[in-house]
Amino acid sequence: MYQQFEVQNLPNTIVYRKPLDAPLFACDPAISTFNAATHPLSSPDRRSTMPISVQTRATEPVRPPPRTTLPGDTLTISAPALPRDGGPLTDGWSAIVVQLAQNDKAGAERLLNELLRLEPNHTAARTALGRLYADRGEWVSAQRQCQLALEQDVLCVPAHYLLAQMHEHRGEYDAALAAYRRTLYLDPQFVPGMLGLANSWRQIGNVAHANRAYRNAWRYLSSLPTTAAIEGVDGMTVGDLLALVGQQIGSPA
Repeated sequence: MYQQFEVQNLPNTIVYRKPLDAPLFACDPAISTFNAATHPLSSPDRRSTMPISVQTRATEPVRPPPRTTLPGDTLTISAPALPRDGGPLTDGWSAIVVQLAQNDKAGAERLLNELLRLEPNHTAARTALGRLYADRGEWVSAQRQCQLALEQDVLCVPAHYLLAQMHEHRGEYDAALAAYRRTLYLDPQFVPGMLGLANSWRQIGNVAHANRAYRNAWRYLSSLPTTAAIEGVDGMTVGDLLALVGQQIGSPA
């Protein structure tokens, strides 16, 4: 019966979840097993949802090196906006954000190391430094910074997302899928996580799962104004993303 479920790799546990667009399972008493029902046993509009949503506070996004691109387009998935940590070093963090926006990576790295020396629990700085390491292909150092950030805040979506991007960039798709799922568990409306999940499924040839992830992205994007911008996606409006997602799965109803 486990083959009928999707595997969710969560911290310290594994969860088996029924696919969101599958009908309810019905028990066959003759063989004492569960099978997918021929017809949904409840309204088809009633779908399972994840109740947990963590909204991160936004500042300017940091552009990543691993880029998630759909074939035939120029979609670039950037890092989600990093949370702005409060405290006495807010001015120092603001200066780092400016340098990152200006692509002064050397200056930003110097300030990040100084900030973390004074305030080692600054999760946004940890994640930003990890992204700079990832820019240079220093995967071990980048992953270490993400782990340190998650030790301080296990709900840090940007750290999970950077780990997912690094795994995908290196072709470690099982780990990438698990990390993308964590971003969506923490924030079910996190569009870069939806697209990263779909792209990873597509790259390993699982068309059904990829299309399911693209449809989830389509349904959420369809609820937004077409001219709205999406945090973490460079230079793209909701309408642009709908067009690109539609190319992957036709014109979903």
